[in-house]
Amino acid sequence: QTSMIMEPFNDPSFDMMDDDGNNFDLSEYDPASSMSTATTTADPDATPSSSDQRQSSGIVGVMVRASSAKRSPYMLSDQSFHKSLIIILRDGEDYSEGILLNHATSRSLPLDLGDDRQVRVPIRYGGPANYYFGDEEDDDDEDDGATDVPTVFLHSDESLRDAGIGIPVGKSRLFTCTKEEVIKVLKSGRLTVDDIMAVQGLSVWTKKDHYGGGGVLGDVESGFFELVPRPKVKQIWDTLLLQEQLTDDTLSDNVSKSRLAWNVASKDANGMGGTTKNDEIHVFGTDIDVTTLADQAAIRWVKVNLLRE
Repeated sequence: QTSMIMEPFNDPSFDMMDDDGNNFDLSEYDPASSMSTATTTADPDATPSSSDQRQSSGIVGVMVRASSAKRSPYMLSDQSFHKSLIIILRDGEDYSEGILLNHATSRSLPLDLGDDRQVRVPIRYGGPANYYFGDEEDDDDEDDGATDVPTVFLHSDESLRDAGIGIPVGKSRLFTCTKEEVIKVLKSGRLTVDDIMAVQGLSVWTKKDHYGGGGVLGDVESGFFELVPRPKVKQIWDTLLLQEQLTDDTLSDNVSKSRLAWNVASKDANGMGGTTKNDEIHVFGTDIDVTTLADQAAIRWVKVNLLRE
């Protein structure tokens, strides 16, 4: 059984502990301020093994992709994790935390650049923890809740990092930055909103009372997730950056880019880690294979929860 916490929750008293053993208030948690750069892998392009990673917090900055098993473990649970891609932000004694990268949403975050200039940065869904899903009565053009939720800003521009803008996420060659830093680089023109990911919500794995240790590495060892080769992270990032703010018109293309990035993340040399025609398992009494059914369920989840149909 996966140790991932699937149900959405926004309880600010969510029972987490920080690295010093103090109560951990999720409502005040900013993953960008708590990045760890520790790693056990000397070669930045090497793919870490789960056994190596268990010995330190070097899992931070590692990307994982959802299982490529013939039967998706997420078809009947939280379909948002089906063929997903997650970057790990924190690995503590009781919990592992990361953010999904492949889910663009219909919402955006307004940023004031001064001189009556404003831009809107598309928001991505990072996971069910502390994510603002909104109410049915919400005006589609208003995202007031978006400004009240902790946001992780990511970029991959190493020249900006050399200039002191951003904190490395492990050795992923991705960098987190603050809202103020994002505004600064947007005002200067060094980046555009198309170069940045703004992610709200967390994906959390528990380690408490879980057989096999739990956490993200427990799920890797159990086959729910797979480690992504580190050299492929940049290509995956570039592919996902091409996704646009979610609308009826962009849904199909966004899903295609998400699936492409997931395939690239495979350890297979050809980057095609899904099932082939000969591997298909069909739903009893039909010609529908279970992979197609899981894909359709995941798209339906996006429509209901992120497109807010």
